[in-house]
Amino acid sequence: MAPSGSSGTRAPTGGWLAGGNSREPGHTLAAALDAAAAEVEAAAGGSVEVVAVGDCPLRERGGAVVAAAREAMLNAAKFAGEAPISVYAELSGEIPAAQVDPELDLLTPREREVLQHIARGYMYKEIAAQLGISAKTVEAHVSAVLRKLQLSSRHELSRWAAHRRLVEE
Repeated sequence: MAPSGSSGTRAPTGGWLAGGNSREPGHTLAAALDAAAAEVEAAAGGSVEVVAVGDCPLRERGGAVVAAAREAMLNAAKFAGEAPISVYAELSGEIPAAQVDPELDLLTPREREVLQHIARGYMYKEIAAQLGISAKTVEAHVSAVLRKLQLSSRHELSRWAAHRRLVEE
């Protein structure tokens, strides 16, 4: 929850441990944890503090870590009442340049998740049910992915994902 008198934007916490408060949203694991904490604060109320020691680029595997942390924060918020919730993360590691995919990095973690479901052949309604979102939201994510990757169909999207081994063929 944003402090009273603030603009409603959430300042990263614990940034001094990560080497400064210059976390760019969507680019690092610490920034993604901050964003997840802000989502939990907005959805469940209360206060969530993220203290990150170090940082690393946000990649595909980092999305799973953020999703798990978000779920843990939501569960804690349900039972914490007015007590603040603290999240501590020790982050490090660089990914070899050969494993970096600049096109994949254009996508948000949720877009990657939807992409994987589309590539596995799921329909919008099935994806929506699995992810707990509406079919229209799934459609919006697919449109964003197609636009960002400059593809024109679900079929091209599936081939793109298979080529990058995002799903088993």
